[in-house]
Order: sequence, then C-alpha cells, then structure tokens
Amino acid sequence: MGGPSLKNARFWNLFARAAEINGEHFQACAMWDEFMKHAVHEKMFSPDSLESSVVYFHAANLLSRTADPDFEWARSRFELSFRQSKGFASFYKGQPGFITGAIGKSRKTERHPDFLYPERLYKRVCEIDPSSETFSHWLEWMQKGNFKKKSADEVAIFWHKAIPYDIPPVLYLAQSAEKRNAFKKCLTYLDEAEQINALHPGIRKIRLRMLAATAIRHLKQKKPHLAKNDFKEMESLPLFKSGDRPAFLTALKWVCALIEGPESESQRLNKELIKRMGSQLSATIILRELLKACGLPENVSGVSFSSLKRLQVEDLLFA
Repeated sequence: MGGPSLKNARFWNLFARAAEINGEHFQACAMWDEFMKHAVHEKMFSPDSLESSVVYFHAANLLSRTADPDFEWARSRFELSFRQSKGFASFYKGQPGFITGAIGKSRKTERHPDFLYPERLYKRVCEIDPSSETFSHWLEWMQKGNFKKKSADEVAIFWHKAIPYDIPPVLYLAQSAEKRNAFKKCLTYLDEAEQINALHPGIRKIRLRMLAATAIRHLKQKKPHLAKNDFKEMESLPLFKSGDRPAFLTALKWVCALIEGPESESQRLNKELIKRMGSQLSATIILRELLKACGLPENVSGVSFSSLKRLQVEDLLFA
C-alpha cells in the first residue's frame, strides 16, 4: 500500500464493525468513539446531530444487550487495560497531520470513557433526540443494572418532562412510589396517567392495589371514617366487582365494624363473607390474615379455628 492505512473515520467504522462480529463489544464501542472523533473532524456531521445520536444509541444497545452478571468486572478490566495501553495511540504513529488533528484535543485532557457506560450514552442520545424508544431502553438498563432506585426514577422523570404524553414513565413513577409506600404521590401520578390515557389497564390495576393498601393503612391507624371513604371508591371500580374482590371488600368492612364497635354489623358482615366465599374456613383465614395486616389482635370472636370442629375433609379441600 506504500505505507500504513489512513486511520480516518472510514477505517474506524470498518474496524468497529469487525470487532462487533468477533464479539469484542467493549473494543467495538471504543472504536465507535474513535470513529466519532474523526467523523466530526472530517465534517461528516456535527457532535450534536441526529447522526451522532444514532452512533451513541447503537453503542449503548450493543453494551446493554450483551450485559451479563460479570459485565462490570469485565468492563473495569478492559478500562484499566485501555488506559494503560494509552488507548489507540500506537495506531497513529506515522499518520499525517489531518488524521492526528482529530485526536489532538482528547489527548490533552483525561476523558471519562463514556463509550463503555450505556447510561451515559442513552442520556446523550436523549439530549440530542429524545424518543420513547431510547428512553425505554435507558430505563430498562437502569432497572437491570446495579444502580440506586433513585437513578431509575430520575430517568423516568426526565422522560416525562421530555415527552409529556408518554404513559410508561408516569406508570413507572406510580409503581415506584407504591413500592416506597408513598401512596399520595402514587395516586397523583395515577391521576396524571388517566389524563393521558384513561383506558390504560395498568392504571386501574395500580389504583386497585393502592386503594386496598390505603384502606388497610387507615384501618391500622384506627381511622374507620377514612377507610369508609376508601370503600366507596373501591365499590366504584369495575375491577373490584370481579372474582373474589367483593369478598375482600366485605372483609375490610368487617374489620372496620370491629374497630367501630357494633357487634351486630360485624356478625352480619361475617355471614356475608362466608356466603360469598362459600366456606367458613376460607372466611376465617381471610379475616385472620387481614387482622394481622391491620395490626389488630387475632383472637376475635368468630375467627377462631376452634369454631370449625364440624368441618369435613371435603370442606377443607374446598376452602
């Protein structure tokens, strides 16, 4: 060839693709980073262009798709080796000035190897060209990677601000608040989600769990008047009318009656629960577990297993 090949953007493009084919993903991403330096230097595109975002997105997906339990350990080893060998410095020996000019600035400053960190690459893409697909990949990576819960929440908040009418980040934030028992915040996000798409099935499922958790919290705090408001809202939801959920609501009302005091009402609800479940044993188990969840004593009249002496084996199987 009359000398070494030119280490221009085209060279690094081909070299990066070859590394990908060989399964050398860290090496490929390092080469894509090198390609970016030369592509910008050669004025193929600007650093904040859509073309740049495509390269960053490709590199991020390459890393995140192939990540395994040893990912961080393998990355740290590659990063150490890459720094010790001074990157691709040996490739630029004997190269003309218009080639070495592309890497002159990066040589002078110690750069963080962002090209090895999907979260940094996804963030860069979203800053250039925010899209639902990119945010979805980014959030998925934050959930499966070794990151703090707050970091994933920040991605969802960024997504929600960038694309306000996307429902996935709002539902994610609602579920995150639910897991932290931040019920009020969760319901606020659910209200936002309903304004975007009131028919989304995920909203109703979360709201159902939230209402049940809120009612149990109010019963635990011995605030039956607040729990009754929760019951009314539950009764208005179609999901609370299917399966065994009406029986669960009856059991909650029974606990409420137990706190308030009228024994006749608690007895009536106990009978209603037995009728709904079709089994006294089933009703007893539900009530005992609900008393436990509400932090109330379990030795209440009507929920003792000693009252089930006449049960047959068939009753046990049915329950």
